[in-house]
Amino acid sequence: MQIKTLSASSIELYETCPWCWKAQYVDKLMGIPSKALDIGKYVHDGLRNFHTKRPILDEIKAKLLLTSNKENIETFGKIRRMVESYIQFYNKAKPNDPIKQRSLTVEEKFKYPIRNSKGKEVGVDIIGLMDRTTDTGIIEYKTTSEPYTQERVDTSFQATIYSYAYKMMKKRDGIVNFVVFNKNEKNQDHIINSFQTSRTAQQLDEMFDKCYEIKSKIDNDMFEPNYDDDKGHKYWSQFRDLCPACTGHKVNQELL
Repeated sequence: MQIKTLSASSIELYETCPWCWKAQYVDKLMGIPSKALDIGKYVHDGLRNFHTKRPILDEIKAKLLLTSNKENIETFGKIRRMVESYIQFYNKAKPNDPIKQRSLTVEEKFKYPIRNSKGKEVGVDIIGLMDRTTDTGIIEYKTTSEPYTQERVDTSFQATIYSYAYKMMKKRDGIVNFVVFNKNEKNQDHIINSFQTSRTAQQLDEMFDKCYEIKSKIDNDMFEPNYDDDKGHKYWSQFRDLCPACTGHKVNQELL
């Protein structure tokens, strides 16, 4: 197959397990539902509404509370607490904090070509969606149970892609700001931390090389399961219960 676009999430999935990448993007299989992903989407919706001065939770409440389902009520409560925690974090931030800057765009989609070291396009575009852009860079929100550190942000492939997209969009370099919601183990609330990172021209070139490498593997139908350890691939994906590397047996090809 000939791939035309890549995103940070699709690259991350391919590096986790090429078989799972094919399951999602080629075979269009249904993965395991993820409540955490759904909550993250709703929190992003609430933050978008806050920064565009729309009713913050009305639309989310209408979707989740159509019926008096206990699980949905608890989910809405968690989303409300996370959004309220962010608003408090935002209001307490100093005037020069990046998150206090005026939004130029909110949930802006992008699509830009990948080039090799000689500046020639290699036939694949990088696509994505930036939560917010400002005069100095990007604000990206992360809802996660995994701890974020400055080292993780400094090596984030997504941050490299977004740094390139901002440079293409605004014709200047920008800072990538990650605002991270981490679970507070002591209670039901979340701890919010922010991290800043930037990228050099060399790091952008390395990103281009990786995108081209992954495109080449996909174009050559390289979709072997990734056996990272005895239990299969070590990172979670929605197709973990289907992947031969994790289940220990081959999937019936008639199902694909």
